[in-house]
Amino acid sequence: MNRFINHAMPHAMATPTFWIILGPIGVGTVSLMGIADASKEIGLILVADSLKMLSLILWGFGLWAFVLTVIITIKYLMEGGIPFSLSWWAFIFPLSAYTLSAFSVFMYTKIQLIYWYTVLLAILLAILWISTFIKSLIGTLNGTLLVPPESNKK
Repeated sequence: MNRFINHAMPHAMATPTFWIILGPIGVGTVSLMGIADASKEIGLILVADSLKMLSLILWGFGLWAFVLTVIITIKYLMEGGIPFSLSWWAFIFPLSAYTLSAFSVFMYTKIQLIYWYTVLLAILLAILWISTFIKSLIGTLNGTLLVPPESNKK
């Protein structure tokens, strides 16, 4: 938050890195749910609901983080786009973890709104994955992917 309040936004090329926050949130949510289930199975704790509630709170923070990253991404898209680089994979892996966490939350709560939110995340993930994969493949085949941006201008 300090970065947003006290400093200028970075170049559009850094946009995918804002999505990285979704990774730990997604993995943390799924892990806490798994620990709760496993602990209850082996009798380590009798009521797993406390851990699951903690995972729901973490996932709720992820909802806020997702909205923030989408707003930042839309801002850069409206200002001229986001240049492709290998950092685009930062859209994919964190969003995958967060999508899995949304599904875990749905399986626990059975709330249909969360189910449709998970479907929306999965569709967004598929679109981003396909476009990033295609751009990576093209950049690899034409030899520009691993060349610094200044060298591409020659």
